[in-house]
Amino acid sequence: MQLNHVNHVGASVRNLDRSIEFYRDITGGELEFVNDMYGPGLARVTGDEGVRVRFCLIKLGNTVLELIEWQQPQGADNTRAGADVGSIHIAFEVSDIHAVYQQLTAKGIQFLAPPHTFTDEDGSPGIKGATFAYFTDPDGIGLELFQPAA
Repeated sequence: MQLNHVNHVGASVRNLDRSIEFYRDITGGELEFVNDMYGPGLARVTGDEGVRVRFCLIKLGNTVLELIEWQQPQGADNTRAGADVGSIHIAFEVSDIHAVYQQLTAKGIQFLAPPHTFTDEDGSPGIKGATFAYFTDPDGIGLELFQPAA
């Protein structure tokens, strides 16, 4: 058995239109499509006979982001913190993190802290010189700006 590569990253959102606007605004990604999905095949896979979702794919370079609005059943709001088991985040690689940080801050994005560059004091020699900053989307999904070490 061989898993070739990650095809897409999926995230459940409360309001698909709001999330499309948010992600397209911050990434410039290309909206591939928006579809509804329901029926016996989806019901079998999810274990819920009345399941109905609305979803989209947004292409970001060589990655695809799938956003899913569960219309039936509706899930609970995201209350996970970064340290919670099962919590994930999506990291966007950038070439000038400070410029992107300033642009997103000007758009009203609130970061947990300004960008941080890993040093010897952080105890992670494998990532020394890389810079990152955390923020969230409108549903509280963890997002990261990441600039690799030079």
